[in-house]
Amino acid sequence: MIERFEANRKTKNRDLALPLRTLAVSLTLLAGAGTFAATASASSVTVATQSQGSGSYAAGSAIASVLGDKLDIRTGVQPTSGITVLLPEVNAGDVEMGMANVLEATEAYNGEGRQREQRDLRTLGVMYPIVVGLFVRADSDIESFSDLEGKRVTHGFTAMQSSAVLVDAMLANGGLTSDDVEHVAVPHVVRGADEFSAGRADAFFFIASGAGKVSEVEASVGQLRLLPLDTSEEAMARTREVFPYGYNYTQQPGHGVPGVAEPVETIAYDQLLVINANVDDDLAYDITRALAENQPALESANYQFSNFGLDTMYKELQIPYHPGAVRYFEEQGLSAVAD
Repeated sequence: MIERFEANRKTKNRDLALPLRTLAVSLTLLAGAGTFAATASASSVTVATQSQGSGSYAAGSAIASVLGDKLDIRTGVQPTSGITVLLPEVNAGDVEMGMANVLEATEAYNGEGRQREQRDLRTLGVMYPIVVGLFVRADSDIESFSDLEGKRVTHGFTAMQSSAVLVDAMLANGGLTSDDVEHVAVPHVVRGADEFSAGRADAFFFIASGAGKVSEVEASVGQLRLLPLDTSEEAMARTREVFPYGYNYTQQPGHGVPGVAEPVETIAYDQLLVINANVDDDLAYDITRALAENQPALESANYQFSNFGLDTMYKELQIPYHPGAVRYFEEQGLSAVAD
């Protein structure tokens, strides 16, 4: 049974363009046959995500559903107005876990960029690649990132700090800098898509792997095209200088993947599941195990987990892994490192 209720926590730094009440979704599921027995005393676990309708929210809901089914605990999803709200909540222990991209999570842990140091963040695992790109109209004469010189490109992203860095990384891939394009200032990617639909931008940044909003834009303005990443050694070196966490990814065409008529190289980076350092070790172990051993259930709940598995869940990161996760990974022959 899915029960919706208004959260009691006050959300800081609300998104001014799309004001949303912070909601929590309680996914209370009784453990059945074949479930894991939760060894910790905690009776509930909440996953913080970005706003409802985002890929982060969909993935967090899938995680909560699987954990609720496999562990004898209540699980909930807490949408927030953005990463700058989400990470401090996890760090403070207001929520146990959260979905966060590797760039902003690492900056938060180290106190870099515009984030204060948040040393009670730990990694539970890599969940999936976030595949992103810049879209233009299919009939546009913009064929590559280098062709964006002097063009209007969505930028700023005050509510989604990583997006501006990623746009700059793609511009660098094409031999450009942020100063070489005209900024269409937007707080987040949804507003950027709307500006493009309204004819106020020549290119907009968004998730490249089948976002519903991109399909909405295509229905409004006509066929789109995802600009290709230059995968040459020189171009990728420029890209990594701006965004060291990125890697090239081949986006395949398919139903519900607008702007991609044939396989195209684009940029991806990792979405993490972070957890508060003070969460019980046994509970963190159970959560890690339940996720690692139930990929089909995760994928059934959300397509982003299509390539999820133990071989992709662990990689070396700057944010230490939770000791409970380390115990599980080491049992599987992986040498994870905890703080």
